[in-house]
Amino acid sequence: MNAVPFDTLKFARKLAASGMAANVAAGTAEALAEAMSGAEPATRSDVNDLGVVLRSEMATMRSELGSEIAAVRSELGSEIAAVRSELGSEIAAVRSELGSEIAAVRSELKSDIAALRSELKADSAAIQTGLSSDITAVRTEVTALRTELKSDMALLRRDLTIKLGSMMIIGCGILLGAMRFFVLHP
Repeated sequence: MNAVPFDTLKFARKLAASGMAANVAAGTAEALAEAMSGAEPATRSDVNDLGVVLRSEMATMRSELGSEIAAVRSELGSEIAAVRSELGSEIAAVRSELGSEIAAVRSELKSDIAALRSELKADSAAIQTGLSSDITAVRTEVTALRTELKSDMALLRRDLTIKLGSMMIIGCGILLGAMRFFVLHP
């Protein structure tokens, strides 16, 4: 540890000259000398080491955020693919059922074809309406998740900026405070 030279007598005299009682000035000088004897000023190396640690932590955080975002994207992709697959199989099943019913009706009675066609059109419209509402709901959920993710990322970015700025301000404050109490001798 590098001790900073501090002349307590000179400091006490300056305090006394500025109007402070001599015994109070002497006590203040002694207290300041004791406080400074345990203080270890930050070196440029300490500040550089702190910068390296902060950069490493920020890189780790970026990596973690990237992996979390990739995981969410992967989950959403698999869920969307599952919904598409389910809808495709349901549509295929409905088409198969409708095809067999139409074939049976054609073979049985030609007079019932018009009635079945109107029923099929109604069923088809209902299925399309249901699918449209399901697709709209899925799109709404995906949009909400994207918005939430963006807001979470913005909050995280803001928090990181505030914490880093606070650390820099505190570091500068400590350096300026330490420099204020050091007496430079030519």
